[in-house]
Amino acid sequence: MEKQISWSAPEFHYYEKGPRWYWGLAGVATAIVVIALFQQNFLFALFAVVAAILTSIWGARTPRTITFTLTDKGLDMSGRKFYSYDDFSGFSVIPLIAEDEALAEIVLRGKGFTGSWVRIIVPREQLPEVHAALESKLSELEHQESIAEHVARILRF
Repeated sequence: MEKQISWSAPEFHYYEKGPRWYWGLAGVATAIVVIALFQQNFLFALFAVVAAILTSIWGARTPRTITFTLTDKGLDMSGRKFYSYDDFSGFSVIPLIAEDEALAEIVLRGKGFTGSWVRIIVPREQLPEVHAALESKLSELEHQESIAEHVARILRF
């Protein structure tokens, strides 16, 4: 009988965005479009408009609640996606999400050249149990925050 650890958490950390965030986005997009049009770079101006629209749509998207299940074979995400432990080279724990001290984040590093990351949010009270289960299957790695992660956190995206 395999041991399972299950919990429900949002699929990603959501930052509440007020009108100032959207006005800031519109201001930056407008400045980029004006500069692009001044340089007669119409394709880049179109790109900036599309990027601003998509950013506002993605920024407004709220996370779904996902049921995560760790088994002896891997990680199941609400039955929609399953990751085997063989897909990962290790994991890192980001202790607490500053705005929500009830949650922590675990980052699973994929194998291969790209080494893509899978992020999962864990309730703080279950973190020791989840950490122990992952540690029995994967090595713990130090997480180096990328520039993109740093910028996204600053922009509250």
